Amino acid sequence: MKRNWSILLVIALLLGGILITGCPTEPEKGREIDGDMIITGGKYRYSFDTPRIVHGTEYELIFTVEDCDDAFVGKRLGGKICYKMDLNSDDEKLLSGWTWATPPLVGNSDQTRQYKFTFKAGAKNEDSLTPEVVATTPDGGKQYFSLEVQTEDYESVNQNFNVLGSFTITEKETFADWVSGGTVTLGNVDGIVGKGVLSAADMEKIRTFAQQYPQSKIAITIDVVVDTASNQPTWGIGSIGGSWNSSEGLPISIPGEAPLGPFQFVKEFDLADVLSLVGNNDIIINIWGCSATKAELFRPGR
Repeated sequence: MKRNWSILLVIALLLGGILITGCPTEPEKGREIDGDMIITGGKYRYSFDTPRIVHGTEYELIFTVEDCDDAFVGKRLGGKICYKMDLNSDDEKLLSGWTWATPPLVGNSDQTRQYKFTFKAGAKNEDSLTPEVVATTPDGGKQYFSLEVQTEDYESVNQNFNVLGSFTITEKETFADWVSGGTVTLGNVDGIVGKGVLSAADMEKIRTFAQQYPQSKIAITIDVVVDTASNQPTWGIGSIGGSWNSSEGLPISIPGEAPLGPFQFVKEFDLADVLSLVGNNDIIINIWGCSATKAELFRPGR
């Protein structure tokens, strides 16, 4: 029987078309920008000459992101302040330990946002590394901020990111010079003093205070028993924000220099940072293994 090769060819072409169109397409890449910095492997080193880091002094570092790759959105930003006598050597000296940025996650890539880090020279902060006994940059020391990008589950990211942005670091204004604007009422949930949602009346007071004084703060007094089992120095003991999920709030941790035994400390937050997380919701203070005994509003004293 004579084969009809033209019919077979048409059938073959049709089958080939079905197979070709049935293959999965390459996934689209997220938006990529030509930024002025490349965060290589999720890490970046910002070197600065001034201010010189002096033991016991607090500093505020602000990372301004004007634009970024889509892949950078939703990542956590953490870092520390160090120095080396030779930047090409491995002899890194820690001036102030690891801490997280505020707000905790990188926002949308199409809007300018600022991420703030607060460092105290000589403070261990939130990691296990011990800073220099005298955490002062010596003459000739090359000081820098070491940034590390992480996923939402605190894992390091080995990925390159293009970012259009800049860093600034300044000596922080002394909180003791600020003026009290009164206290707000803390809750009592699960038998824990100071845990819960701030009342509607207090939220109205807080929002009004933040509008009157854009640089205002809320300071929370924490009483904790520091031990070697459940409440070690630098360990997280809570958060403040608009959710009971502590990973979505601003962290509250035991200071690295805290001694063993009963210990009281004050954790301050910029009201603008807290309210940016809360939106139209109420402020939630979620703490465990300790108690928040006072929450007070403050405004700049000069």
